[in-house]
Amino acid sequence: MTVQTQHDRTQWMRADAFSLVEVLFAFMVLSLSIAGMVYGYWQANRVAEWSSMSAAAQSYALQGLDQARAAQWNPWEGDTDDQLPAPFTTNQQDYLDIPMKGNPFDAAATNAGGFTNAAFFSTNYIYITKVTSSQSGSFSANLRQITSVCYWTFPYSGKLFSNTVITLRASDQ
Repeated sequence: MTVQTQHDRTQWMRADAFSLVEVLFAFMVLSLSIAGMVYGYWQANRVAEWSSMSAAAQSYALQGLDQARAAQWNPWEGDTDDQLPAPFTTNQQDYLDIPMKGNPFDAAATNAGGFTNAAFFSTNYIYITKVTSSQSGSFSANLRQITSVCYWTFPYSGKLFSNTVITLRASDQ
């Protein structure tokens, strides 16, 4: 038979209990772990947002390039069939096509404080230049370089980014 005294019981309880310093240290480790997980989630969300905006800007730059390529250009008919003569520069402004809550063209929702695509505005510049040889100043084939540059601002950092698409186009294509 084992008899436990009051003194033995107190020692036993002290040996298995946590001190206040240990509890505070455990809470500090737990809060740092949770803060790291929240920051990691926030950073992943930020990178995903940037990626979706960059993909939308690339699509918008391709749309401008396709519009310029679709213009009629037939040099054998004279200048009357040239819809985009070189040199040519234009710009288009629109919203980036990013799925969001609400209609991006709804002025009432924007005025009421609704979050719409109006925050993701972009400008697309289209440049058309004639391709020439650097030595003689002329080139035997009729070629034009079409450059489409889409500028957009990332709302979290305020930095300006650009997506560029460049192609060559021959006449009657």
